[in-house]
Amino acid sequence: MPWRNPYPLIVLALLICVAVLTVPAPLANDIRYEIGTHAVSQFGVAQTFSHRPLMHRFIMELFFAPSYALSSDRIGFEIVMRVLAIVFSGLAGAALWYGMRRRLPRLASPISVAAVAGLLLPSSGVAWEPDWVAVVLTVAGVGLCFLPRPIGPIAGGIVFAVAAVLKFVTLPIALIGLLAVLLLEERPWLGTWPRTLREVPDALRRLDRTDLLLRPVIIATLAAIVTGIVWLILLVTVWPWEITWLLDASKMQPVRPLGPKTALSFELLGNSMIMWPAIALVPAALVGATRIEKAVVIGSLVLAWIPMQLQNQFFPYHLAAFPVIGSVALVLGVRRGGRWLAAYALIAGLGSVVALTMISPPVRIAWVWAFIAAWVLYAAGGVLLQRRLVRARSAPANRRLSALATLLGVLLLIPVSLPAAKWSFTMDPSRYFSTNYSLDVNKSLLSSGAAISSRIGPDTPVLYFGFGDLVYAVGNPTWCKFPTNVFVQRGQWEKPILPTATYADNLKCLDDPRNKYLVWDSDYVTEWRQPPAVMAIVERNFDCSEAFQYGLMTVCPRR
Repeated sequence: MPWRNPYPLIVLALLICVAVLTVPAPLANDIRYEIGTHAVSQFGVAQTFSHRPLMHRFIMELFFAPSYALSSDRIGFEIVMRVLAIVFSGLAGAALWYGMRRRLPRLASPISVAAVAGLLLPSSGVAWEPDWVAVVLTVAGVGLCFLPRPIGPIAGGIVFAVAAVLKFVTLPIALIGLLAVLLLEERPWLGTWPRTLREVPDALRRLDRTDLLLRPVIIATLAAIVTGIVWLILLVTVWPWEITWLLDASKMQPVRPLGPKTALSFELLGNSMIMWPAIALVPAALVGATRIEKAVVIGSLVLAWIPMQLQNQFFPYHLAAFPVIGSVALVLGVRRGGRWLAAYALIAGLGSVVALTMISPPVRIAWVWAFIAAWVLYAAGGVLLQRRLVRARSAPANRRLSALATLLGVLLLIPVSLPAAKWSFTMDPSRYFSTNYSLDVNKSLLSSGAAISSRIGPDTPVLYFGFGDLVYAVGNPTWCKFPTNVFVQRGQWEKPILPTATYADNLKCLDDPRNKYLVWDSDYVTEWRQPPAVMAIVERNFDCSEAFQYGLMTVCPRR
């Protein structure tokens, strides 16, 4: 039977799933934080603190501007942002496909489609987070590095540098791209990968030094280093306050003892296996793999793990690279193991549907380690079966199995995208969030915000004591460079921030007479956490005895 290219149909199926499942989903609250901060500040993007580094603020503004131009309300704005996420990821996938056609033509389609699926289908809860943007850029950078030299690798290196400085702890994400380029380019210039340390000197003697300097990984690395240095120089000379903000904001990170930190790390890993079933199948997928494949997959997972550990925070979006890595590994595993692994993978997909949509948060939290243990046993079973079948069977028909694996990668990511699926299995706060939940909560939030803006006038400047989604819902301008007042919000919660220059600057804007009302979410900025001096400033400037209430929001007029 003649081979017909199934990938256009797989891409079409992927786009239909994404359009149906993610485009109607409200944006995550963290992204609304960013939108609200940009929208209400009377200062430029660079002069406004939003708890996101400057490069991410610049990139987001590039996408916010057309979204505002193409929409007249918040619902339309969010739909446009979802569509732009599809376009952004699609361009990255196209760059990867085009570059890999020059290096590994048989794997170009399955790997690029699997990567795009890993970017888009889990995007309801992670799209536009700095970690996600870094993964999209890294995917694009790998493809660019395989375009004709030197332009392609230079462009790839610049993209890697942008990914690295999005959040600074996203540097390991960019290193995933360089690792992939290095190992995929290994054979032409190094020959056989050294099996032991004794073989390393011989391998080095075989190197063609001239050719080595022209390798894509070297060009890309140099371009990334130069770009990173230029960016740091710009920060120091043009936006020096950004360095202060970054250093002071780092003191907000919680300090956790080794025991609780380790437990949270493994819990998040268990969450990733349940949310993105391909992660549970990575050990099975690597059975019989070449050393290069193992190095790329394992090295990528380790690097993708590092940002979460560095931040000492445990939110699923910190592992935004995991579904991409898992989907790619699954393609390689099914090509080796055959259709049985595809059938075995569907068990995890069905399990994820049940776990994410049919089990209440209290049950999931109470039995989290039992659920994780079940997924670990499932993963171990996959390894045992894959070992037996890979040894027992002849080489599979790679093209058909590659297509099957690519389609499977799409199917396994559908559970986490369902409207009823939680954006995290147990990790707070996403364990409570789903598309359906967000739709219900946002109706109340946005209606309250619209009512406040209508009552006081949409152009009246206000001071916000609330998270970014409140700022986004109200939308009135503010003369505070800290629209969400996140430093004030932390108060005595994170005592290391109290003596910082940024905390002092945040307090100053509480006295700015141009802000005519205080819009206060007392669940976010809790009075009992605040130093007495902060509440004295609030009392001096605003009369909360004359406040009016809308939902969670209290609105106090200026005295």
